[in-house]
Amino acid sequence: MKKGGKGTLLAVGLLAGGIIGAGVFSLPFAFASAGLITGFFYLAIATGVYVLLHLIYADVLIQTPGEHRFVGLSRQYLGRGAGAFAVLLGVAQMVFVLTIYLVLSKSFIALITPVGNAQQHIFIFWLLGSAAIFLKLKRLALSELLVTISVVGIIALIFILGIFHGDRIAATPLLASPRYWLVPLPAILFALSGRVVIPTVVRFLRGQNNGEDKRRQIFKVIAWGTFIPALVYGLFVLGTIGLSGGVSEDAVSGLVGQLSPALLAVIGALGLLSLWSSYILVGLDVYETLKFDLNMGVIRRLLIVVVAPLILYACGFTSFLTLVSFVGGIFLVFEGLFIIAIYRRLHKLNSLFRGPHALMVALAIMALLVAFAAVIMGR
Repeated sequence: MKKGGKGTLLAVGLLAGGIIGAGVFSLPFAFASAGLITGFFYLAIATGVYVLLHLIYADVLIQTPGEHRFVGLSRQYLGRGAGAFAVLLGVAQMVFVLTIYLVLSKSFIALITPVGNAQQHIFIFWLLGSAAIFLKLKRLALSELLVTISVVGIIALIFILGIFHGDRIAATPLLASPRYWLVPLPAILFALSGRVVIPTVVRFLRGQNNGEDKRRQIFKVIAWGTFIPALVYGLFVLGTIGLSGGVSEDAVSGLVGQLSPALLAVIGALGLLSLWSSYILVGLDVYETLKFDLNMGVIRRLLIVVVAPLILYACGFTSFLTLVSFVGGIFLVFEGLFIIAIYRRLHKLNSLFRGPHALMVALAIMALLVAFAAVIMGR
């Protein structure tokens, strides 16, 4: 393999592994509730939106000198007021996401071992995830690739086993009652969002001395790194529905009693791998946002990144689907609107979308995001 190809592959694994996280486990229940046609329709539309949104965000990062994250870019291009609001979106949102990973971790550890209670399981996951945030970038990229390959392989196994129960998939409604049609939308937005990983991907590829056009390589990585998770999600939904006697909210409880303990342990490993890898990337983004964009001291950075998620969990933020709907339906829609607004300010520069249709593309994405927010808030 050429050196450039190796760097591209590692970067695709880094992005795809960062996107494939806790959100995947909310999708089977959401799709089954709204109907398969509804769920896959939303998945296709949201994938296209996020491919473009991730490309736009990468373009902004490429053209902005220095090390920046979402908060700093909002302040630089949209003003101090927008920057203050971006703190809520970029930092508070991610701390809630880390809390979501803690909520799910105990369920997957319980599938692997009966030793210990829920609080001990959460503490172990929190300790390992927090420590791994500070791995070197190159080692992180390689570990993400290995984790992504493992996760995709296990999901493929679930899909193959689930297909043998095609009667359960066929029994799932294609279109459910209209009152359930909006159920999948916040979960899909949450599952596909990869904004926190884009700066890491851009920086990693900039460090590759392979002679390849960095701009083209970065954009190719982002397109594939966003599309692959969407494909994996579709397989996981069908496989889980086929294997479950009744699809549960976390996609795991419904499998208990339907599968052998060994296979349940494999699924538990899948959950931990995806949660752990995403926990690292999200924590790294928050840490570097506090460092580069807010110039915060080390102690305060550590308190927010390491301690805050555990405090939120202890304060009662323990409902998985409620947290996913809150983050996916509110935080991520406003985050997308901010990215589009930043891109509009940058439009006069040499940007990704050259030509007279550049602004139309950005405005079309903004319109879709506004529509998403409207339907979600109207639930």
